[in-house]
Amino acid sequence: MHSGPRLTALSVTAAAALLLGAAGCTDLDQASAAGISHDDLLSETSIQLARVTGLTYTATYQLAGGGTATVTQAQKPSRTAYVYPGGRLIQTATGTVRCSGAKTGSTGSGGSGKTGNTGPGSTGPGSTGPEAAGPGTAGPGTAGPGTAGPGTAGPGTAGPGNAGGAGKTGSAGGSGSGGSGKAAACTETDPAPATAAPLAGSTLITPEAALALLNTAALDQKVNATQHDTTIAGRHALCLDLDNVDGTPTRRFSLCVTNEGALGSFAATIAGTHYEQALTTYTEKVAPDAFDLPPSAKLTDKRTKTK
Repeated sequence: MHSGPRLTALSVTAAAALLLGAAGCTDLDQASAAGISHDDLLSETSIQLARVTGLTYTATYQLAGGGTATVTQAQKPSRTAYVYPGGRLIQTATGTVRCSGAKTGSTGSGGSGKTGNTGPGSTGPGSTGPEAAGPGTAGPGTAGPGTAGPGTAGPGTAGPGNAGGAGKTGSAGGSGSGGSGKAAACTETDPAPATAAPLAGSTLITPEAALALLNTAALDQKVNATQHDTTIAGRHALCLDLDNVDGTPTRRFSLCVTNEGALGSFAATIAGTHYEQALTTYTEKVAPDAFDLPPSAKLTDKRTKTK
């Protein structure tokens, strides 16, 4: 018999009732009781994770290898955006847009520095030249008083003023970059759920992919399941460690689901590669440009044409 999961209070009550109601429980009876708690355990977690489809939120995940990814979802209309290193996927009711290329982030530009004002120069005061007296001409006649000729003012010489100092030129603001290389290439196809594990071209496991794995595991009675609680990004989460899973890309995986229904963490080895992610921030707000194409992106429409 596989190792049983830790039982919830409801599962313990149900299991106890079954055990007490039958005298001398056989191994089959005990297996049946364990099977009921197994179903409850996986079903409750699956139902909780399924709530994510109705949420409006922005979640950031730390990925294995040091990268980060962001999942943004909004309602009315329903749309979801996944942004990860080197790519972006946007799901809407009318199509699925996949973008690849380094410049999948936005580019910010710094402000330019202001030019300094020129300092005012002061003009030096000029000194006025001395007035030269004009020669008077004696008037004719007896004892006639001579009339003094008008003096001519000597030209003043302007003193040199000091030139005002030039103001300093401000430094140009730096420019920020969201990515390097060529513009992102985007292709829009018919709407399709992001249930691949991992998401194509990334190391991100989407909530939809985790839910698909969990639903498959819930159908397998031979799965070993262990439950525990934890806190992720300041939020309570229910976690499952699953082993011996059939019908999925991996036979062993673990995940956590927050009380809101968001995917809190995921870890598994798929096709020889280890994938792991953990929620770092969660908010019930969505940025206005969360579902826009990357700047300068080239979009190719490959959706099925309707006549």
